[in-house]
Amino acid sequence: MRRILVVDDDPHVGRAIQGWLRDHGFQVQLADSSADGLTALDRFGVDLMIVDVPTPDISGDSGLVEQLKPNAQARRDRTARVLVVDDDPMVCMAIEVYLERHNFHVTIADGGEAGLRAIGSEHFDLMIVDIFMPHMRGFESIRIFHERAPSTPLIAMSGYAFANLNSPAPDFLRMALELGASRCLREPFTPVALLTVINECLSESRSRAGAAQLR
Repeated sequence: MRRILVVDDDPHVGRAIQGWLRDHGFQVQLADSSADGLTALDRFGVDLMIVDVPTPDISGDSGLVEQLKPNAQARRDRTARVLVVDDDPMVCMAIEVYLERHNFHVTIADGGEAGLRAIGSEHFDLMIVDIFMPHMRGFESIRIFHERAPSTPLIAMSGYAFANLNSPAPDFLRMALELGASRCLREPFTPVALLTVINECLSESRSRAGAAQLR
């Protein structure tokens, strides 16, 4: 769901725009002044801004826009782009909703082929990939995604269940780590566990990037 910030000192206009956009599936944050607009921009991930000019607390027609532009750019720079690859739409939707509430930019791919197309056309800061998906042979998904984007942290998910509980189960998560995954999660996992490993992966990735720049 895309997030829109509407800045207008007229509450009737703001609510009218908010209602219309919500009816069309957008998440809308209202601000009735430049100060509220800057606060909202700092607290929420925003994909688009609708700004009334001029506003009473800003001198000049473009004052608020000029103030918001660098803040918006900084916000985009801080927003991590996450690719979620899973053929289960309920899993994808749950992860997308939770991560977007925590200001991540989420792209959903409903299978391995769609995920590969996504990483071929966009840059991502993190990938969350299901180990077993249709049209992918076992661990092929983890290996291929890591080979295509070796510098991008990859979190492997597995909810594989075995019919014969008396026989020893292969350690699929350990195998995924050996094939390039940065972290592994066994389904079902809690939202807190997901957010923890994401933050760990992103922190490690930033540290590696910073160390590389110092060389």
